[in-house]
Amino acid sequence: MGNGLTVCPYSVHRRQRRLVQPAFHRDRLPAYAAVMTRYADALTAAWQDGQDIVPGEEMYDVTVRVAATTLFGTRVTDAEVAEIRQAIGAVLAGGFRRMVTPVALAGLPTPANRRYVQAKHTLFAAVRRTVDQRRHSDDDGSILATFLATQNEAGALSETEVYDQVLSLLVAGVDTTACALGWACLLLSRHPEIQERLHREARAVLGGRAATWEDLPRLEMAERVLTESLRLRPPVWLLSRTVTRDALLAGHRVPAGATVLIGQHILHQRADLFARPEDFDPDRWLASTTPRNPRDGFIPFSSGARQCIGNDFAIAEATLVLATVADRWRLEDRDPNGSFRPVPRIVLAPPKKPLRIHRRPDSTDSAG
Repeated sequence: MGNGLTVCPYSVHRRQRRLVQPAFHRDRLPAYAAVMTRYADALTAAWQDGQDIVPGEEMYDVTVRVAATTLFGTRVTDAEVAEIRQAIGAVLAGGFRRMVTPVALAGLPTPANRRYVQAKHTLFAAVRRTVDQRRHSDDDGSILATFLATQNEAGALSETEVYDQVLSLLVAGVDTTACALGWACLLLSRHPEIQERLHREARAVLGGRAATWEDLPRLEMAERVLTESLRLRPPVWLLSRTVTRDALLAGHRVPAGATVLIGQHILHQRADLFARPEDFDPDRWLASTTPRNPRDGFIPFSSGARQCIGNDFAIAEATLVLATVADRWRLEDRDPNGSFRPVPRIVLAPPKKPLRIHRRPDSTDSAG
């Protein structure tokens, strides 16, 4: 993934964060949200009553288009979406295999390793080509345009850093949000009473149209559903940190250079932190005693200096898409006793489980 913000070492992270931050200032979010609304509208208007969908796959299409459009400042073609989508999926699946494979075996020319290397080359080439095409355009509203224009006391991003930041944000922004939405849809299909409550909220606020930035303050149930989904099935389920100096951690001596793993999926299901942790209960977030920050054990977006720079972007996107889906469609799990097992990759992906969708009455959706 290059040396972008999500993976760069501590020594350069602060400088990179300062240079990237303006692209995610809250004042920029309404313009990004307009893109999210457009693609959520188009997706949900194209579905057919009685159709079977795989939520994670459908949401992947939206998140690729949103990420590419907000990053590059232009609509992407279906061919570009397919290329980026396939490459990201292969890189994340192959990257996870390489993380758990002995170093001596990681470089063997197995079919899986060859797919990973080819996907990585494809993704790098697609990002480089697209950045170079946009470099001299008149666009001034995209994340890429901000990168190219941003300078401060730390100095501008170099050409290589621009490529790396775009690549890092593209990979991080697509898969995590698609997985979060996919899990939310699957969980709602298993809890019809919660799905109906979410529909009533969405219908009262939206009345059949796609959700917009201005609707977010009133989509409280949608936000709670997403937060609970992030607790039960956090897409980023495992973080690693390298210890920079000898330290004590919970009474254990940790030497400099050691790797510490943080498992959100484990923390989020601890009974001493969350009552009935195995239950899908969006209303737990109405209680003031529910942990809400990293120090208390809730870390879907990491924490501290390394907290995800796009967390507000991701929450806005997921809320807008989920509310639009809930208003227009009912999700039915036709195999409620079937497997619900997560697929461990670099992200914790939902299974490719189909849901039957049913059009809600009096919906006035139209692709915009």
